[in-house]
Amino acid sequence: PLVCDGRVVGFVTPHEHRWGHRLGPIFVLPEYRGRGLVTAYYRARPSVRFCAFVSDSNPASRRLHERTGFVNWRRGNGGWFMRREQMP
Repeated sequence: PLVCDGRVVGFVTPHEHRWGHRLGPIFVLPEYRGRGLVTAYYRARPSVRFCAFVSDSNPASRRLHERTGFVNWRRGNGGWFMRREQMP
């Protein structure tokens, strides 16, 4: 769960994948978006290689992933698989 102010306001669904740790889907209640909850989750795990699918129709998710070090990796149907390598 993603918790803010003592309340569960969203979730990530982590699972191991051969290309890295994947958190899809990710959900945050609309009134808690933009507070950096998912960014904090990623930044708290610098030694983890992550991958994520980001839909072309979700520019907010693209911005979040780019801010946390993700880059386009493979084109998928309707979006990009993005990857973030382990951080030093």
